[in-house]
Amino acid sequence: MFRVLSAVMIRDFKVGMRNRSEILMPLVFFLIIISLFPLGLGLENQKLLLAAAPAILWIAALLSTILVLDRVFKNDFEDGSLEQMAISGESLYFIILGKMLSHWILTGLPLVIFSPILAVMLGFTLTQSFYVALILLVGTPLLSLIGAMCVALIVGLRQAGLLLSIITLPLYVPVLLVGVQLISRLEEGHSLSSLMLILIGGDLAAIILAPLVTTFAIRMSLD
Repeated sequence: MFRVLSAVMIRDFKVGMRNRSEILMPLVFFLIIISLFPLGLGLENQKLLLAAAPAILWIAALLSTILVLDRVFKNDFEDGSLEQMAISGESLYFIILGKMLSHWILTGLPLVIFSPILAVMLGFTLTQSFYVALILLVGTPLLSLIGAMCVALIVGLRQAGLLLSIITLPLYVPVLLVGVQLISRLEEGHSLSSLMLILIGGDLAAIILAPLVTTFAIRMSLD
């Protein structure tokens, strides 16, 4: 299991380093969206900015993830690598899981790393900004896992970007609602434990179920 996971992730990291623009695109998009809100609202509307900050952070993370979501399987499908993986004799489940995890590390983790700086720009204290990063650290893997599952359903279609958004966005709504509520509770000084447990439970369920559904969808696309 670990051999297959590590091999797939190392391969995807090397491919990602050759296509740095695809890695930087969601991060730059995330930075631009969040940076524009303080400029647009102005310093005199600090209370309004802080009230909208939870939604701003999560919507920016969600849109940034969707921006390069189709790259999880598309390139491998087009050059035949995905078919070779499927007939290699190795567990396709762990191959898919490795690709999902590497996608999050390359595109989601940079958002988490830069989120404390952006949270301060939105009016959070320094301590709160690190809690914001922790919330995104727990929540953003769900975006990659759910999104990759949706990509697998349409990987064989051409120009399916709009269809991918239509399929993915309704599934992202629960994550968005829980994530926004978590940051809102952080602002109000309430306990985060119950909602954090929901996100952690979602991560564990998605790690188990998303590769299963994705494996089935990939095999259908390859047949």
